[in-house]
Amino acid sequence: MSKLLLIGIKCWLFSMTRVMKNRITIWTTITSSTSM
Repeated sequence: MSKLLLIGIKCWLFSMTRVMKNRITIWTTITSSTSM
């Protein structure tokens, strides 16, 4: 049970970090395009 929970938390953290990275890249592209 605890092992399954750990795997779930790891997957959730991975997805969250991926979303954050995507948001950062999108934000940087938007700011660069607007500044240009």
